[in-house]
Amino acid sequence: MILQLALSLIMPILLCIAFCYWLCETFALGSWIYIPGILFGLGGSVMSGYKFYLSAMKLGNQYKRFFRNKKKSSDAQDDQKKTISFNDHI
Repeated sequence: MILQLALSLIMPILLCIAFCYWLCETFALGSWIYIPGILFGLGGSVMSGYKFYLSAMKLGNQYKRFFRNKKKSSDAQDDQKKTISFNDHI
């Protein structure tokens, strides 16, 4: 997961720089084109990092809710009278 995050942060910058290099070689635009290319690449990296942050926070909240509900349900089961029945598989 760390390698995927690293690649998703670095690839937009590298792709934009490669595209700027191609523009400079093909159309002879000049080296000024690297400045907006790097800025667009940084913007793409920031968006990838932000989406990763949002997904990590969502996953963390799901784990918190799961363990909180599991603890509450186990406390409630301890309070109830435990009976053994045919359909009770837990």
